[in-house]
Amino acid sequence: MEKEEIVRKIVEVLKNEEKVAFAYLFGSFLFGKYFNDIDLAVYVVGKVDTNFEEKLALKLEKEI
Repeated sequence: MEKEEIVRKIVEVLKNEEKVAFAYLFGSFLFGKYFNDIDLAVYVVGKVDTNFEEKLALKLEKEI
């Protein structure tokens, strides 16, 4: 899968999460020709469930 397609899928998942204020990618995914992981920081507003991070990670994994 191309990087651009991965970014589009991440954006689609995150824009459906009302608690997500913003997010950004960093690390080898952005700057390297090859990557083995995707570093993603997510800033949320308000209170979230204790398993919000896990649920979001699963949604992202499913899409990517």
